Amino acid sequence: MGWGDLSGLGSTRETDEKRPRDRQVALPMPVQIHNLTDVTQTIATWYYEQSAGEGGEYAQNPGDSSTQHFRDVYRRCIGTFFATAHLHNPDAQLLLILNRPWDTKASETALVVRRMLDALGVTMTVVDYSYAPPSTWNAAWRNQFFVYDALVEIERWLKTDTSSAVLLDSDVVWTGFAVDDFWKDLDRRGSLTYAIDYPVDSDINGLSRRQLTALASDIIVLPDRHVVRYCGGEFIAATRDNLAALNATARELWPIVMRRHVEGLINVREEAHLLSLAVMRLGLDVGGGNAYIKRLWTQPLKPRNVTADDSKLALWHVPAEKRYGLRRLYRQLSASYFKGGAITHAVDSAQLAKRLGIPYNTLGKTVADVGAAARSRLVHKLG
Repeated sequence: MGWGDLSGLGSTRETDEKRPRDRQVALPMPVQIHNLTDVTQTIATWYYEQSAGEGGEYAQNPGDSSTQHFRDVYRRCIGTFFATAHLHNPDAQLLLILNRPWDTKASETALVVRRMLDALGVTMTVVDYSYAPPSTWNAAWRNQFFVYDALVEIERWLKTDTSSAVLLDSDVVWTGFAVDDFWKDLDRRGSLTYAIDYPVDSDINGLSRRQLTALASDIIVLPDRHVVRYCGGEFIAATRDNLAALNATARELWPIVMRRHVEGLINVREEAHLLSLAVMRLGLDVGGGNAYIKRLWTQPLKPRNVTADDSKLALWHVPAEKRYGLRRLYRQLSASYFKGGAITHAVDSAQLAKRLGIPYNTLGKTVADVGAAARSRLVHKLG
């Protein structure tokens, strides 16, 4: 497909409303706008833009989270995410959930990505952060609970009993493999989660699975005596009814989480801890998503967990590629945009594998990544 006519920003679908509008808004061809009552599959990601006063520390993207340089890293990921999502799910509704309106004047990247999203038919919607933890919460995880406001917003956009949705981190790409199998499996099971079976006493962002199990025993009725499985927050898929149940359970648990924080009791630290408890309480699927997604560590000169079988997964989560492979994919996409060309070659499976180091890093990627990392360290050192 081509990008279509992107000469202006008049095709915006962004809204500050909490509920979707009924009217259809014209977008650049060739994107076809569907009647929302006909859409059964929704793909979403979220972006929480932090202000200077909020702080925030991120292992895969160091630096001041309030700067445009920092924010552009995530904007590029969002552009790549939706390009792959639309390519392999052309009939799906695409949602980007924000805490503030997208500012096209913030940077050149912000403008270009916004035009890409318009061309791909992405709907932007802005919601309040009702799950915001207090300022005494660990700064590294304070924005992560925005996931639950995003899930509430997604529920509002699911119009039929047969609707289903998946919420993903923006540093995920759709590969084109097993996509139909994923949606069919989701409809059959009603929900899918991605389970990472860490050793029971390993620290997972401040809480081990054994501690998570003890916490679950305190605040919910455990269906059995097994150790709680950790469900990663980068992948949450559910049909409309199960999504509604998950949202209701999270809202019920949240005051308990806040009270335990004030009292200094053992408590969840990040969104995946809360997700793991909610999923267990509801008896939803645990680990069914492992057939479709994996958190892949791909960087050269660092521990890798990629196998040949990962090449056939529907979704690759590549958190270490935000400033490397995903950035290079974005460059291909933006170059195609400026030339008015097609996006298919830039994000086809061969290009994704080459750029992201799956199942192995090429010599060219290794050299490029090591050089980029060295330059980044030098810039950080020099201030």
